[in-house]
Amino acid sequence: MGHSKWVKVPVMLAIVLVTTAIAASTGGAAERETGSAEQIARAEPEVHCVAHASGVDEDGVLIVSEPVCGSELTVSALVSSSAMAFGATYTIGRHYSGTGYSGSSITITGSTPCGGGVWKPSGFWNNNIESSLHYCGGSPTRFYNSSSCSGSSRAIYSSTSSLGWMNNLTSCVRYG
Repeated sequence: MGHSKWVKVPVMLAIVLVTTAIAASTGGAAERETGSAEQIARAEPEVHCVAHASGVDEDGVLIVSEPVCGSELTVSALVSSSAMAFGATYTIGRHYSGTGYSGSSITITGSTPCGGGVWKPSGFWNNNIESSLHYCGGSPTRFYNSSSCSGSSRAIYSSTSSLGWMNNLTSCVRYG
């Protein structure tokens, strides 16, 4: 039987071998840009969620429903179903896990326009926001690195494709 010069290699091992070979030839630059094999293996598919704010509590924190999630194709349907289920007619904010409005997203809806209130991201969304669509007109949306909405912050007055130094540091969002 003849020997093939091609060897079947599991995909993850191939990624490690290629990344290691490129990193060795570029002084490690390729690995810094592409991430480790472990990071690639843990990559999550994009998920798009909608959560509805039904009001604010005595501390001004939005009372937000559990997010309902689906694929990108269902975001519009999720926003529409939120409007039907809760009477929501306004998008308060839409936040993305990647720069340039990429990656997973969460849309916060409410029955009143952006006029105040705080959203405290939890789970996947805590410290995992990199870009945001702005729906508050002339009022800022402010991103804080503290869950108490104090300390360092970044205010945006229009949609922002990168929160810059605040990427992946947001633990509190104040609308309006």
